[in-house]
Amino acid sequence: MAVLPPASGVPPTKATSGLVLAAGRYQLISTLGSGGFGRVWLARDHQLNVNVAIKEVYVPPGSTPGETAERVERAAWEARHAAQLRDHPNVVTVHDVVVERSVPWTVMQYIAGHSLADEIRQNGPVEKELGERVALAMLAALGACHQADIMHRDVKPANIMLAEDGTVMLTDFGIAKQVGQSPMTGQDLVVGSLEYIAPERARGNPATPATDLFSLGVTLYHATEGISPFDRGSGMASLSAVLLDELPAPVRAGKRLARVIEGFTVKDPKRRMTADLAAAVLRGSKDTTAPKPKPKPKPKPTVKEPPAAKAAGTPTPKPAGAAAAAKPAALKTSSTKNTSSGGAAVLITLAVLAAMFFNRPIWNYVQDHFLDTAPSTMENIKQGQCFTYSRKSWAPAECGERQPSGTELWQVLRRFDDPTATCSPSSVPGWPTKFIVNYYPGDESHRKFEPQDSSYLLCALRRS
Repeated sequence: MAVLPPASGVPPTKATSGLVLAAGRYQLISTLGSGGFGRVWLARDHQLNVNVAIKEVYVPPGSTPGETAERVERAAWEARHAAQLRDHPNVVTVHDVVVERSVPWTVMQYIAGHSLADEIRQNGPVEKELGERVALAMLAALGACHQADIMHRDVKPANIMLAEDGTVMLTDFGIAKQVGQSPMTGQDLVVGSLEYIAPERARGNPATPATDLFSLGVTLYHATEGISPFDRGSGMASLSAVLLDELPAPVRAGKRLARVIEGFTVKDPKRRMTADLAAAVLRGSKDTTAPKPKPKPKPKPTVKEPPAAKAAGTPTPKPAGAAAAAKPAALKTSSTKNTSSGGAAVLITLAVLAAMFFNRPIWNYVQDHFLDTAPSTMENIKQGQCFTYSRKSWAPAECGERQPSGTELWQVLRRFDDPTATCSPSSVPGWPTKFIVNYYPGDESHRKFEPQDSSYLLCALRRS
């Protein structure tokens, strides 16, 4: 299973403002942003006399004709998928695909506004009201996708647009896939942002509606809490966190949205909250209980006569609970022992397989979290974990723990082992721009912590 590397640098077309496409119909004005698959331009459609957004798809230098054709086909996929949803108010419309300079250009509806990722980066965690509005809009958009048998496969803050008129829209269907659609290559590529990917997809299973809902749950957590819960700084470490870490309890999301976030991020897709139930919870419906499966009827016990009684022709009654009670007790003890030893064997087997499959980083992660019983310390605290602070003393803690009066609970947004590093908006998304000593005027929720020997630096967000 290979991971498709993100693009970096300027695409090889060297496109600049003023470039015209499609025989002069479209003219590039300025760049709106860039991402793993290319750049997005503000452009003018001279035929319709309107502004449009055009995505310049990145084609790596030295790509073979087959690889270039694959990128073109991927852009065509995006157009076809989005075209099926073009009338939906929460989906950005794709108008056209133009291939020029051996590069595909996707012409889309221009949305005056910015992405949810930009909102988090510039202003920090969103209010729960906006979080609920984003959740309902994405449930509507994904519902339309899934009804058309289209799996988006890359739901994340960067692919959610917040329009100036308040509309929330889903965009970028570049890696979406329709049920029954053949893969582009024979290689099983894991595409998408790994810290938002569902565990079953990380294991190589196909995308389903439940996988998109997991990504939406992680996205909503990131939006309301201000931190991406499974981002560990590298693709492999993030993938390990998706597979093995539990989501920290949401604190800022509010009761209804927190329930949806926790329901969407259940590791087992069969136990994951459904979209209909989530919408009912967010709208405050009274009936928000998941349907419970009917219990299977217990088989009726059969009583067998002892052989001696059968031979004599007369049944020999046994004292109630005497011999019958001894046998189940022995079975229970045996079952408990076998379950315990079997569970340990399964864990060790999975760890070994994971080491072979994902190489050393995930093995180290399993060893640190499951095979090492030593308590966690501040020296090895990681991004996403929490600690308490009281009278200049700090200690690791569970993120969902209630703290006594006078004790603060903080969550690590970013850890730096470089003593020269600093907490800043460029290095920590949502970090305040103004800085006075360790505090920020008007914002007591962010602070930097470092030990006396300055061996590491923690950029933290206050939880309580």
